[in-house]
Amino acid sequence: MEERLNVLVNFFEANEVADWRRIIKYNTDFYYPKNFKLLEDSNLNIEFNSSNRSFLHFLSFYSFEKIANKLMIDLTKYSLLKQQLRSVYIPQKLLQNKALFFSHGFFPIGIREKGIPVLTNTGFMTNAYEGILNDEERRKEVKHICKMSKQSTFITLSSNNAIERFCSLAPKMQHKVKLAPFLIPSISKLTEEEMLNKHFSKVLKICFVGIEGKRKGLVNLLAAIKNINKTNSSLFANCEFSFVTREPIELPAGISYKHYDYLPNSSVLQLMRESAIFCMPTLKDAYGIVYLEAMGNGCAVLCDNEMPRTEIFNGNLAQFTDPTSVNQIERGLAKLISDKSYRYEMATKAYTHFNKHYSFEVVSSYYKELFEETVSAEKANRKRCKSF
Repeated sequence: MEERLNVLVNFFEANEVADWRRIIKYNTDFYYPKNFKLLEDSNLNIEFNSSNRSFLHFLSFYSFEKIANKLMIDLTKYSLLKQQLRSVYIPQKLLQNKALFFSHGFFPIGIREKGIPVLTNTGFMTNAYEGILNDEERRKEVKHICKMSKQSTFITLSSNNAIERFCSLAPKMQHKVKLAPFLIPSISKLTEEEMLNKHFSKVLKICFVGIEGKRKGLVNLLAAIKNINKTNSSLFANCEFSFVTREPIELPAGISYKHYDYLPNSSVLQLMRESAIFCMPTLKDAYGIVYLEAMGNGCAVLCDNEMPRTEIFNGNLAQFTDPTSVNQIERGLAKLISDKSYRYEMATKAYTHFNKHYSFEVVSSYYKELFEETVSAEKANRKRCKSF
């Protein structure tokens, strides 16, 4: 009988402080890794790192960012310090009998026992996201990632574009870098009838989901909607907008809309499933899991024209706009609303692309193979070291 693979995932599920005070409820580094529990089967066991000391490492980083933001300190100038804070301590006792340690967003420290395979997922954002002008300003960050990755069997990045950019600055790291698509829970398949109904129904539903509305492009989206209403209010005659955001929503009378300060993820997915259009021309986003969810629920998507969104939508499977241009957002939204065939074709092609590359079935299979590859690679590394 094949031995079950025991994987320790860096996720502080058991720490009551985090949940009780809701300190990090909306932080991706906290809640995203819990999705990996869904991989568990007869051959794979998933456990979470619940160490209080690990949590304090995380909390120190999170608190530092919040304080820096309040004091208006530009952390992009201190990339080395920021990377040092993005680390996690792993008690040795948690690694006992584990075949693999997988950490999302944080490099492990405190792992000294040889032979524990380590798979570390990290981000390497675009220069635009980091707010810098050129690659040279990132040399220290790259050097630090390379240094800390020595404790990892492989490091993973979430997009091919990120891999290309990172490896162009650290070509010697190519053998250590793997693609790691985001793992999102399974989304129920849409039937052809469901797709037709929502894109050609009498009421056209349009949604925006961005708790931090200002950063997600809400201001310019609302301005675009108001401009359209001034020149062609009849375009909204059969439209119903839904906004999930903490920001206030003010739209002219006659425009039908609903506003939710917050919705649980299950309700967000249901909202997307009922909506024909998802609009989020974000001004700044590291990746944007919400775009995958919208695509997987058959929405035609209006988004910004930056990486990795252009990669997610394969270059032409979304309505790309300059998020700083109200006119572009206005034209893109009007096109999606008025041209039903264009909207439906875009949504169906994107939906097919999602099921081929980003669905839970595809990505979960990929991760299981990656876990096995990581364990095998570490065994091979140890064997080579012993031969010298």
